[in-house]
Amino acid sequence: MFFLRKEIYAVDLGEHSLKTAVITKKSNGKLSCAVSSYPSPGLEMLEQGEINTFSKELRECAEKAGICGEKVVSAVNSDKVIIRHLKLPRMPKKDLEKAVYWEAEKLLPISVDDLEIRHVILNESLDESEENNILKYNVLLVAVPKDTAVLYYEAFESANLKLVALDLPAIALWRVFVNYSNIKEKGNKIIIDMGFKSCHFVVLNDTVISFVRTLPVGAVQILNSIIDRGYSSKEARNYLYNIYHSESEQPFLDAAASKEKYEARELILYSDGMGEIISEIKRSIDFYRLQNKVNEQIEIMVITGGLSRIEGIAALFEQELGLRVELGYPVIADDIPAQYSVAVGLALREVVS
Repeated sequence: MFFLRKEIYAVDLGEHSLKTAVITKKSNGKLSCAVSSYPSPGLEMLEQGEINTFSKELRECAEKAGICGEKVVSAVNSDKVIIRHLKLPRMPKKDLEKAVYWEAEKLLPISVDDLEIRHVILNESLDESEENNILKYNVLLVAVPKDTAVLYYEAFESANLKLVALDLPAIALWRVFVNYSNIKEKGNKIIIDMGFKSCHFVVLNDTVISFVRTLPVGAVQILNSIIDRGYSSKEARNYLYNIYHSESEQPFLDAAASKEKYEARELILYSDGMGEIISEIKRSIDFYRLQNKVNEQIEIMVITGGLSRIEGIAALFEQELGLRVELGYPVIADDIPAQYSVAVGLALREVVS
Protein backbone atom coordinates (compact mmCIF):
# COMPACT_ATOMS: atom_id res chain seq x y z
CA MET A 1 0.00 0.00 0.00
CA PHE A 2 1.30 3.49 -0.88
CA PHE A 3 1.41 6.12 1.89
CA LEU A 4 1.76 9.81 1.12
CA ARG A 5 4.24 11.76 3.21
CA LYS A 6 2.30 13.71 5.83
CA GLU A 7 3.31 16.06 8.63
CA ILE A 8 1.33 16.61 11.83
CA TYR A 9 1.99 19.71 13.95
CA ALA A 10 1.44 20.33 17.66
CA VAL A 11 2.14 23.14 20.12
CA ASP A 12 2.20 22.61 23.87
CA LEU A 13 1.60 25.91 25.67
CA GLY A 14 3.49 25.76 28.95
CA GLU A 15 3.96 28.29 31.70
CA HIS A 16 7.71 28.21 31.17
CA SER A 17 8.12 27.29 27.51
CA LEU A 18 6.31 26.85 24.20
CA LYS A 19 7.09 23.40 22.84
CA THR A 20 6.47 22.20 19.30
CA ALA A 21 6.42 18.71 17.85
CA VAL A 22 6.28 17.79 14.18
CA ILE A 23 5.58 14.16 13.36
CA THR A 24 6.25 13.04 9.80
CA LYS A 25 4.49 9.97 8.41
CA LYS A 26 6.88 8.78 5.73
CA SER A 27 5.98 7.05 2.50
CA ASN A 28 6.92 3.68 4.00
CA GLY A 29 4.52 4.23 6.92
CA LYS A 30 7.26 4.90 9.49
CA LEU A 31 7.24 7.94 11.76
CA SER A 32 9.87 10.51 12.64
CA CYS A 33 9.61 13.42 15.04
CA ALA A 34 11.26 16.83 15.41
CA VAL A 35 10.81 18.94 18.56
CA SER A 36 11.76 22.44 19.63
CA SER A 37 11.27 24.73 22.62
CA TYR A 38 11.05 28.50 23.08
CA PRO A 39 10.53 30.76 26.12
CA SER A 40 6.87 31.27 27.03
CA PRO A 41 5.34 34.58 28.11
CA GLY A 42 3.15 32.52 30.51
CA LEU A 43 -0.44 31.39 30.19
CA GLU A 44 -1.61 33.99 32.69
CA MET A 45 -0.95 36.62 30.04
CA LEU A 46 -3.25 34.83 27.61
CA GLU A 47 -5.98 34.17 30.17
CA GLN A 48 -5.91 37.82 31.23
CA GLY A 49 -6.80 38.72 27.66
CA GLU A 50 -3.39 40.02 26.51
CA ILE A 51 -3.74 38.17 23.22
CA ASN A 52 -1.52 40.42 21.10
CA THR A 53 1.52 40.07 23.34
CA PHE A 54 1.07 36.32 23.74
CA SER A 55 0.42 35.81 20.02
CA LYS A 56 3.57 37.71 19.10
CA GLU A 57 5.65 35.23 21.11
CA LEU A 58 3.69 32.30 19.72
CA ARG A 59 4.23 33.54 16.16
CA GLU A 60 7.99 33.82 16.74
CA CYS A 61 7.95 30.26 18.10
CA ALA A 62 6.06 29.06 15.00
CA GLU A 63 8.43 30.87 12.64
CA LYS A 64 11.51 29.34 14.27
CA ALA A 65 9.89 25.90 14.18
CA GLY A 66 8.89 26.36 10.53
CA ILE A 67 5.18 25.75 11.10
CA CYS A 68 3.63 29.16 10.34
CA GLY A 69 0.30 28.88 8.52
CA GLU A 70 -0.07 25.20 9.39
CA LYS A 71 -2.93 23.34 11.04
CA VAL A 72 -1.93 22.50 14.63
CA VAL A 73 -3.21 20.62 17.66
CA SER A 74 -2.78 22.06 21.15
CA ALA A 75 -4.03 21.45 24.69
CA VAL A 76 -5.71 23.51 27.37
CA ASN A 77 -3.10 23.69 30.14
CA SER A 78 -5.28 25.71 32.46
CA ASP A 79 -6.58 25.34 35.99
CA LYS A 80 -9.94 26.33 34.52
CA VAL A 81 -10.35 22.89 32.95
CA ILE A 82 -12.89 20.83 34.90
CA ILE A 83 -12.63 17.03 34.88
CA ARG A 84 -15.17 14.59 36.32
CA HIS A 85 -15.43 10.80 36.17
CA LEU A 86 -18.89 9.39 35.44
CA LYS A 87 -20.39 5.90 35.44
CA LEU A 88 -23.31 5.73 33.00
CA PRO A 89 -25.38 2.85 31.63
CA ARG A 90 -24.60 1.70 28.10
CA MET A 91 -26.74 3.62 25.62
CA PRO A 92 -26.66 4.97 22.03
CA LYS A 93 -24.12 7.74 21.44
CA LYS A 94 -26.75 10.47 21.00
CA ASP A 95 -28.38 9.54 24.28
CA LEU A 96 -24.99 9.39 26.00
CA GLU A 97 -24.20 12.94 24.91
CA LYS A 98 -27.46 14.13 26.49
CA ALA A 99 -26.80 12.14 29.67
CA VAL A 100 -23.33 13.68 30.02
CA TYR A 101 -24.86 17.15 29.61
CA TRP A 102 -27.43 16.41 32.35
CA GLU A 103 -24.69 15.15 34.66
CA ALA A 104 -22.71 18.32 33.96
CA GLU A 105 -25.70 20.43 35.00
CA LYS A 106 -25.82 18.60 38.34
CA LEU A 107 -22.09 18.34 39.09
CA LEU A 108 -20.32 21.39 37.73
CA PRO A 109 -19.95 24.67 39.67
CA ILE A 110 -20.40 26.79 36.53
CA SER A 111 -23.49 27.11 34.34
CA VAL A 112 -23.29 24.67 31.42
CA ASP A 113 -24.32 27.55 29.13
CA ASP A 114 -20.88 29.06 29.78
CA LEU A 115 -18.93 25.85 29.15
CA GLU A 116 -17.66 23.82 26.25
CA ILE A 117 -18.42 20.25 27.30
CA ARG A 118 -16.87 17.11 25.83
CA HIS A 119 -16.68 13.51 26.94
CA VAL A 120 -14.52 10.44 26.34
CA ILE A 121 -15.57 6.84 26.96
CA LEU A 122 -12.61 5.37 28.80
CA ASN A 123 -13.83 1.78 29.09
CA GLU A 124 -16.71 -0.44 30.17
CA SER A 125 -16.97 -2.22 33.50
CA LEU A 126 -19.44 -4.07 35.70
CA ASP A 127 -21.03 -1.90 38.37
CA GLU A 128 -20.94 -4.22 41.40
CA SER A 129 -23.08 -1.79 43.40
CA GLU A 130 -26.02 -2.85 41.25
CA GLU A 131 -27.81 -6.11 42.06
CA ASN A 132 -27.33 -7.51 38.57
CA ASN A 133 -23.78 -6.23 38.01
CA ILE A 134 -24.88 -3.93 35.18
CA LEU A 135 -22.28 -3.13 32.52
CA LYS A 136 -21.61 0.61 32.50
CA TYR A 137 -19.50 3.13 30.63
CA ASN A 138 -16.66 4.81 32.51
CA VAL A 139 -16.82 8.31 31.05
CA LEU A 140 -14.44 11.23 31.38
CA LEU A 141 -16.31 14.54 31.36
CA VAL A 142 -14.19 17.55 30.37
CA ALA A 143 -15.43 21.13 30.52
CA VAL A 144 -13.71 24.40 29.63
CA PRO A 145 -15.15 27.92 29.95
CA LYS A 146 -16.19 29.11 26.50
CA ASP A 147 -14.33 32.39 26.91
CA THR A 148 -11.10 30.45 27.66
CA ALA A 149 -11.52 28.33 24.52
CA VAL A 150 -12.16 31.49 22.46
CA LEU A 151 -8.96 33.09 23.80
CA TYR A 152 -6.93 30.06 22.68
CA TYR A 153 -8.40 30.07 19.17
CA GLU A 154 -7.92 33.83 18.80
CA ALA A 155 -4.31 33.63 20.01
CA PHE A 156 -3.45 30.93 17.46
CA GLU A 157 -5.21 32.78 14.66
CA SER A 158 -3.27 35.97 15.47
CA ALA A 159 -0.05 33.91 15.42
CA ASN A 160 -0.84 32.67 11.88
CA LEU A 161 -1.61 29.14 13.07
CA LYS A 162 -4.80 27.19 12.38
CA LEU A 163 -5.89 25.54 15.61
CA VAL A 164 -7.88 22.46 14.58
CA ALA A 165 -8.27 20.83 18.00
CA LEU A 166 -7.83 21.52 21.70
CA ASP A 167 -6.92 18.25 23.36
CA LEU A 168 -6.41 17.11 26.95
CA PRO A 169 -2.84 16.59 28.23
CA ALA A 170 -3.90 13.29 29.83
CA ILE A 171 -4.98 11.90 26.45
CA ALA A 172 -1.72 13.06 24.90
CA LEU A 173 0.23 11.23 27.60
CA TRP A 174 -1.82 8.08 27.01
CA ARG A 175 -0.89 8.10 23.31
CA VAL A 176 2.80 8.32 24.14
CA PHE A 177 2.99 5.76 26.93
CA VAL A 178 0.87 3.09 25.29
CA ASN A 179 2.99 2.69 22.16
CA TYR A 180 5.62 5.39 21.71
CA SER A 181 7.89 5.51 24.75
CA ASN A 182 10.84 3.83 26.42
CA ILE A 183 8.44 2.12 28.87
CA LYS A 184 7.52 -1.26 27.38
CA GLU A 185 6.01 -2.75 30.51
CA LYS A 186 2.39 -3.94 30.40
CA GLY A 187 -0.01 -3.91 33.33
CA ASN A 188 -1.19 -1.11 35.59
CA LYS A 189 0.87 2.04 35.68
CA ILE A 190 0.68 5.63 36.85
CA ILE A 191 1.90 8.38 34.53
CA ILE A 192 2.79 11.75 36.07
CA ASP A 193 3.71 14.69 33.87
CA MET A 194 5.52 17.16 36.11
CA GLY A 195 5.04 20.73 34.99
CA PHE A 196 5.66 24.23 36.34
CA LYS A 197 2.28 24.94 37.96
CA SER A 198 0.63 21.54 37.91
CA CYS A 199 1.13 17.81 37.41
CA HIS A 200 -1.05 15.59 35.22
CA PHE A 201 -1.84 12.30 36.98
CA VAL A 202 -3.04 9.43 34.75
CA VAL A 203 -3.69 5.80 35.69
CA LEU A 204 -3.50 3.22 32.91
CA ASN A 205 -4.91 -0.29 33.27
CA ASP A 206 -2.67 -1.83 30.62
CA THR A 207 -3.66 0.25 27.56
CA VAL A 208 -6.84 1.86 28.94
CA ILE A 209 -7.13 5.12 30.88
CA SER A 210 -8.97 4.45 34.15
CA PHE A 211 -8.38 7.68 36.06
CA VAL A 212 -7.30 11.28 35.35
CA ARG A 213 -6.56 14.10 37.75
CA THR A 214 -4.75 17.44 37.61
CA LEU A 215 -2.64 18.05 40.71
CA PRO A 216 -2.33 21.73 41.74
CA VAL A 217 1.39 21.45 42.45
CA GLY A 218 4.55 21.72 40.38
CA ALA A 219 7.92 23.38 40.11
CA VAL A 220 6.51 26.67 41.39
CA GLN A 221 6.16 25.12 44.87
CA ILE A 222 9.85 24.23 44.78
CA LEU A 223 10.72 27.72 43.57
CA ASN A 224 8.83 29.34 46.45
CA SER A 225 10.31 27.03 49.09
CA ILE A 226 13.86 27.76 47.87
CA ILE A 227 13.15 31.48 48.15
CA ASP A 228 11.77 30.91 51.65
CA ARG A 229 15.15 29.41 52.62
CA GLY A 230 16.90 32.70 51.92
CA TYR A 231 17.85 32.41 48.24
CA SER A 232 17.05 35.27 45.91
CA SER A 233 14.28 34.90 43.38
CA LYS A 234 16.90 35.08 40.62
CA GLU A 235 18.98 32.25 42.13
CA ALA A 236 15.91 30.04 42.58
CA ARG A 237 14.69 30.71 39.06
CA ASN A 238 18.12 29.95 37.59
CA TYR A 239 17.97 26.43 39.06
CA LEU A 240 14.57 25.81 37.47
CA TYR A 241 15.45 27.60 34.24
CA ASN A 242 18.29 25.15 33.70
CA ILE A 243 15.90 22.25 34.20
CA TYR A 244 13.23 23.47 31.82
CA HIS A 245 15.52 24.58 29.02
CA SER A 246 18.04 21.74 29.00
CA GLU A 247 17.92 19.93 25.65
CA SER A 248 20.34 17.23 26.79
CA GLU A 249 19.06 13.69 26.94
CA GLN A 250 20.93 13.32 30.23
CA PRO A 251 19.30 14.41 33.51
CA PHE A 252 19.83 18.03 34.46
CA LEU A 253 22.14 17.69 37.45
CA ASP A 254 25.10 15.32 37.65
CA ALA A 255 26.19 14.95 41.28
CA ALA A 256 29.76 14.25 40.20
CA ALA A 257 30.00 17.32 37.99
CA SER A 258 30.60 19.84 40.75
CA LYS A 259 29.91 20.58 44.40
CA GLU A 260 27.75 23.51 43.37
CA LYS A 261 25.53 21.37 41.16
CA TYR A 262 25.30 18.66 43.80
CA GLU A 263 24.15 21.18 46.38
CA ALA A 264 21.61 22.59 43.95
CA ARG A 265 20.20 19.13 43.32
CA GLU A 266 19.92 18.42 47.04
CA LEU A 267 18.23 21.79 47.57
CA ILE A 268 15.57 20.97 44.97
CA LEU A 269 15.02 17.30 45.90
CA TYR A 270 14.61 17.93 49.63
CA SER A 271 12.75 21.22 49.47
CA ASP A 272 9.39 21.69 51.15
CA GLY A 273 7.95 22.19 47.67
CA MET A 274 9.03 18.71 46.59
CA GLY A 275 7.42 17.42 49.78
CA GLU A 276 4.15 19.07 48.73
CA ILE A 277 4.31 17.33 45.35
CA ILE A 278 4.92 13.93 46.95
CA SER A 279 2.06 14.44 49.43
CA GLU A 280 -0.32 15.37 46.61
CA ILE A 281 0.67 12.25 44.64
CA LYS A 282 0.06 10.07 47.73
CA ARG A 283 -3.40 11.60 48.19
CA SER A 284 -4.24 11.01 44.52
CA ILE A 285 -3.23 7.35 44.67
CA ASP A 286 -5.37 6.87 47.79
CA PHE A 287 -8.29 8.73 46.18
CA TYR A 288 -8.07 6.60 43.02
CA ARG A 289 -8.15 3.38 45.01
CA LEU A 290 -11.04 4.60 47.17
CA GLN A 291 -13.12 5.80 44.21
CA ASN A 292 -12.56 2.61 42.25
CA LYS A 293 -12.77 0.33 45.30
CA VAL A 294 -9.63 -1.48 44.22
CA ASN A 295 -6.34 -2.42 45.77
CA GLU A 296 -4.77 -3.56 42.54
CA GLN A 297 -1.05 -3.79 42.06
CA ILE A 298 0.54 -0.78 40.40
CA GLU A 299 3.41 -2.21 38.38
CA ILE A 300 5.27 1.04 37.83
CA MET A 301 5.04 4.80 38.20
CA VAL A 302 6.36 6.72 35.22
CA ILE A 303 7.44 10.33 35.73
CA THR A 304 7.87 12.63 32.75
CA GLY A 305 7.94 16.34 31.95
CA GLY A 306 10.62 18.93 32.67
CA LEU A 307 10.84 18.46 36.43
CA SER A 308 11.20 14.67 36.09
CA ARG A 309 14.68 15.11 34.62
CA ILE A 310 16.39 15.98 37.92
CA GLU A 311 18.87 13.27 38.81
CA GLY A 312 17.74 11.39 41.91
CA ILE A 313 14.04 12.24 41.71
CA ALA A 314 13.01 8.69 40.73
CA ALA A 315 14.90 7.21 43.70
CA LEU A 316 13.34 9.78 46.03
CA PHE A 317 9.83 8.95 44.79
CA GLU A 318 10.48 5.21 45.16
CA GLN A 319 11.52 5.75 48.76
CA GLU A 320 8.56 7.99 49.62
CA LEU A 321 5.81 6.23 47.65
CA GLY A 322 6.84 2.58 47.87
CA LEU A 323 6.53 2.08 44.11
CA ARG A 324 9.01 1.36 41.34
CA VAL A 325 9.58 4.65 39.54
CA GLU A 326 11.12 5.23 36.10
CA LEU A 327 11.79 8.29 33.97
CA GLY A 328 9.61 8.05 30.85
CA TYR A 329 10.08 9.82 27.53
CA PRO A 330 8.78 9.53 23.97
CA VAL A 331 10.53 7.33 21.43
CA ILE A 332 9.71 7.88 17.76
CA ALA A 333 12.63 6.59 15.71
CA ASP A 334 14.89 8.28 18.30
CA ASP A 335 14.66 9.13 22.00
CA ILE A 336 12.95 12.47 22.71
CA PRO A 337 13.56 14.41 25.96
CA ALA A 338 10.90 13.99 28.65
CA GLN A 339 9.75 17.62 28.61
CA TYR A 340 8.20 17.01 25.17
CA SER A 341 5.90 14.16 26.21
CA VAL A 342 2.69 16.20 25.96
CA ALA A 343 3.72 17.94 22.72
CA VAL A 344 4.54 14.61 21.06
CA GLY A 345 1.30 13.08 22.33
CA LEU A 346 -0.66 15.95 20.81
CA ALA A 347 1.02 15.40 17.45
CA LEU A 348 0.14 11.70 17.70
CA ARG A 349 -3.57 12.61 17.68
CA GLU A 350 -3.90 11.63 14.02
CA VAL A 351 -1.82 8.50 14.50
CA VAL A 352 -3.32 6.95 17.67
CA SER A 353 -7.06 6.97 18.35
